[in-house]
Amino acid sequence: MSHNVFLKLSKVGQSHSSGVFTFLPVTVGQNVTLNCSFVNDIRAKLYWFKQSLDNTQTMASSYFDKKEFLNEFTNNRRFSLDIENGKINLGMTNVQISDSAVYHCICCVAHQIQFLATSLNVQAKVYQPPYEDAEEGRTMILNCSVHTGSCGEQPRVHWFKQSEESTPGVLYSHGGGDGDRCENSMDRPTNSCVYSLPIRNMSSEQTGTYYCAVTACGQVLFGNGTTVMIKGFYIFWLAVKKLKKS
Repeated sequence: MSHNVFLKLSKVGQSHSSGVFTFLPVTVGQNVTLNCSFVNDIRAKLYWFKQSLDNTQTMASSYFDKKEFLNEFTNNRRFSLDIENGKINLGMTNVQISDSAVYHCICCVAHQIQFLATSLNVQAKVYQPPYEDAEEGRTMILNCSVHTGSCGEQPRVHWFKQSEESTPGVLYSHGGGDGDRCENSMDRPTNSCVYSLPIRNMSSEQTGTYYCAVTACGQVLFGNGTTVMIKGFYIFWLAVKKLKKS
């Protein structure tokens, strides 16, 4: 069974550049190149950062006068850095599930970095109920509530599943849902949307923690996840031993 790897690319640079956000669904074992352009006539430090799905950030590479890989990327032949004609591209071969992350391309000039991706100052929030009990064989609906503040852009939602069989901390793509609905009000500037994921013919194989990832107005946000369990009976045995009189 093949699994998809979730990659997101963001570009961070000077004010004359524009922020770029790209989602790349990649199948395990494939090769992929993350492209990033910069102004070639300035002397800048260039970095690639990896932001894992648990929001841990790791510097992957740096470039000033020479290429350098750091941390888990050091001496790893799966990764390459191609720099020419105003581009610094991060290449990955034989992509693994552990590569799922947000990758940031950063250009630093005179120790100043401008994060264009967050300049919109959108106060977005994602909410998921922590637990849901399901009945075996029935259909259940998972909901993800999204509040994008004053941002009018329609959010894009992706669902991921983590189970006991998966690598800890890694989320697997679980497709999209239907039944989405949005609520807008003139007296309430907050744009509220509820996105639903139906799980049909519920079984023990479908238990686990489901996450929704939301992209809107230059941001990517993950819900805290909803843990799905099958309703059942729990039997506790109490053993009583009669003590002999001395």
